[in-house]
Amino acid sequence: MNAVVMNQPQTCDYIYNHLIDQKRLMVLRFGDGEYLVMNGSTNEILGKTEDPVMLNKLLSKTLMDKRIFLTVPYAKPHNIENKDIWFQAQQYLIEQSGQELYGCSNWNVFDFTNECRILPLLFNGKVLLWTAFADQAERFFSPLCNITVFQSPETKASLEYGITLKICKDIASYYDNILFSIGPVGKVIIADLVDHCTANLIDFGSLVNAFLGLTDHWTMSWSQSTDLNQCIERFRRAMYERR
Repeated sequence: MNAVVMNQPQTCDYIYNHLIDQKRLMVLRFGDGEYLVMNGSTNEILGKTEDPVMLNKLLSKTLMDKRIFLTVPYAKPHNIENKDIWFQAQQYLIEQSGQELYGCSNWNVFDFTNECRILPLLFNGKVLLWTAFADQAERFFSPLCNITVFQSPETKASLEYGITLKICKDIASYYDNILFSIGPVGKVIIADLVDHCTANLIDFGSLVNAFLGLTDHWTMSWSQSTDLNQCIERFRRAMYERR
């Protein structure tokens, strides 16, 4: 089987068209971090803040659900030639999941820094957001949309997996879009929720930090060359236009 990995614009078109056509969408973003967790490379480091063995098992199970649109690193010619971490991660994730079509994992950043077509659609209707920065997110997003923000631990989120999942299952049916910005455990919960609600389930990632001005809380090298204020203002305009 020859898997197809779409680039950033193609991935954004795919997600946008699904949302516009009101087709339910579950999106996971897997990258080098998940790859390193799953092959055990980060056990010593990750073991200080998370449960790497549990995460490995849970992430592996998550990859098996073919109903979920899986996005992975997009390997460019130099990545392929050098067989670098991005290429290794892409090939490993494709091998483990066995799907035919994949998106590019940084579709969210691409949309944020370019047309901002998708992000406003994810904040449409009743929205539930999980993040470690609930207070800041509530202040930023609540004037723009109908949103509920839940607090998750900034570290050791995997140790709260059972509690977080139970809460999600109890309330998921009330929401149209559920966004997760809580690291690897959020990806696992998305797979767990597929049969428990009809909401779009989106792995939003650390992009929420850019909205909140918290770019020092995670590796966000792309933000160094981006006018974040301009991107945020474009998002706000798009939200107001949708009212």
